[in-house]
Amino acid sequence: MKKEIVRKNGGGDMVFCVKSVAALTSVSLLVSTVVACGLPAVAADNNLRFDSQTRDIKALLRDGISLMRSNHNQEACDKLQQLVNLNPSSAEAQHSLGLVLAKLGRMTDAIAALKKAVELSPDSEASWLTLGGLYQANGNMEEALSTYQTFLDRFPDNRMKKKVEGLREALNSEKKESTSRADQERLLHGEAPAASPSDKLPAHSMVAPLAATFGQGGTDDYLSQVLPNGAVSRWDRRRIPITVFINEGVGISGYRDSFDQILKRSFEDWATASEGTIAFKYVNSPKEARLQCFWTEKVSNLANPAEAGDARIITDQDGICQGEIWLLTRPVSRTVPLTDNYFRLVCLHEIGHALGLSGHTTNPDDVMFFSATFKDSWRDLSGRDCRSIKRFYADR
Repeated sequence: MKKEIVRKNGGGDMVFCVKSVAALTSVSLLVSTVVACGLPAVAADNNLRFDSQTRDIKALLRDGISLMRSNHNQEACDKLQQLVNLNPSSAEAQHSLGLVLAKLGRMTDAIAALKKAVELSPDSEASWLTLGGLYQANGNMEEALSTYQTFLDRFPDNRMKKKVEGLREALNSEKKESTSRADQERLLHGEAPAASPSDKLPAHSMVAPLAATFGQGGTDDYLSQVLPNGAVSRWDRRRIPITVFINEGVGISGYRDSFDQILKRSFEDWATASEGTIAFKYVNSPKEARLQCFWTEKVSNLANPAEAGDARIITDQDGICQGEIWLLTRPVSRTVPLTDNYFRLVCLHEIGHALGLSGHTTNPDDVMFFSATFKDSWRDLSGRDCRSIKRFYADR
């Protein structure tokens, strides 16, 4: 979810400073691509060979895939588990079961199913790619990197080669940044960094300014992770409550009334988490608003054509002064429906960026996690989300 930062200099001229998070965008995007590649491959194969060619087995696969596509995930899981019980040596069955388990948030079981799938069918391109996506969505970067490399080694001519190569590069970049952020966090708490002496952070590290600005945070918040190099842009208390204008969604393809309700609920939840230091006020005109929200059916309006949302802010000498949030009203992938649950996570994530949380975390329980997730369930702010925003605006 790219965030564009525009800074105003003292003379009022606009100086564009785009914060590049292309790597993180790629990291987030390929999870959707993985599902798009993995699910159809399983669903379209109507000539599967099982140990027992029974009508019941074929029906279980057909019904399980159909239920998963329509997002009836628990019912799909029941069908596919029956299928695996009847035919545990079917790689296709293990693959399908792994996907639906991931959508239910049972990531350990999902990964186990996909590992079994690649063991049974090591030449399955879709299964290797999906296994890498599951590791990625679960925050297991080392395993994801290794699995994607295996995919590239086994299938050098696959049409996904360039995307997977770009993904590995992005994950490696995120891995390095995570190590640096972990060292900052250790220093912030008086601990030695994990890096070798030659790799230690320089004396001008932003850890000290972070500590001075926000106080000594506990180990249960993630400010050092989401403020790259200690860069801080927040809404000044004189601009709070933040005036918000939500544009009309009527007539935009894919828009439904629940989107407006979910967006407002997400604003309210961030305000509640801040314990009074952040507030929002809805206004009736864009001219009155500092933060505008837009609906779009066109991916061309987003920084990346496969993202579900964008947050863009403008800053001046006093901090954030204006912002925009763009939300996609149609699915990123035709095989992954845009449910209210997924839309809720996008709203929380983009509002977090609009409030100044510019980076990402490596914990999949956080709404500011660096990657998209498979799980399709209603998300609330995590304890770390709440503690981080409270600390971030504590002196506002």
